[in-house]
This record gives sequence, C-alpha cells and structure tokens, in this order.
Amino acid sequence: MIKQFLATLFIMLVLIAAGLTEIFVMQNNFGQFGDRLSECYEKAVSETLTEKEFDELDKYWINLRENIEFFINHQDFTEVDLRMAECKVYVAEKNFQSAAVQIGVIVEMTKHIPHTLLPTPEHIL
Repeated sequence: MIKQFLATLFIMLVLIAAGLTEIFVMQNNFGQFGDRLSECYEKAVSETLTEKEFDELDKYWINLRENIEFFINHQDFTEVDLRMAECKVYVAEKNFQSAAVQIGVIVEMTKHIPHTLLPTPEHIL
C-alpha cells in the first residue's frame, strides 16, 4: 500500500516538475524573442530596420520554434510564421508602417502564448 502511494506521489511530482519546466522555458524563450521583436519594432517605427536585421530575427524565430515545439505544438506558432513572412515582404518593400503593425501584433502574441500554458481554471475548462 505504501509503495503504491509513494509511486503515485513520485509520478505526480515528476508531472508537476515537467509542467513547471515547460512554463519556465516557454516564458523565458518568448521573453527573449519579445525583446528582439521590440527592438525591431522601434527600428521599423523610425524606418531604420534593414532586411538583414529582420532576416536575423526570422532565423532566431525559426530556431526558437523548432526548440519549443518539443514542449508544445501551438496553433499560434503558425500565426507567428505567417506574420513574420508578411513582415519580411514589408521590410523588403520599405513599407515600415505595415511592418511595425505586424511586429506589434507578434509582440502581443509573445505575451499571450506563454500565458495560455498557465494552469488556471479558464485554461483548463
């Protein structure tokens, strides 16, 4: 009886630790991505964002997405992909106003996606 209880307790602790690790990793990675996006947003607003800088951001996103998909395959990742691709065209065409709008939306998504992982009643039910 005690062995079963201890085994159950151990499994619960492992699951809780994995969940907390997932939340920490997602918030940390999306926080860093959000910081990079904010820098690009400021440059887009001031119309100084270059294609090279945005390409570096895009490569960072692709690498980040591949790493975090280990933890969760989220539908919003596709939305970020589409907005990044659209933004890439805006930067190439020097349409900085539209690029800034798209980057601003992605910044908000970097706050939203990790928030959905929190085990709150509205996310569970």
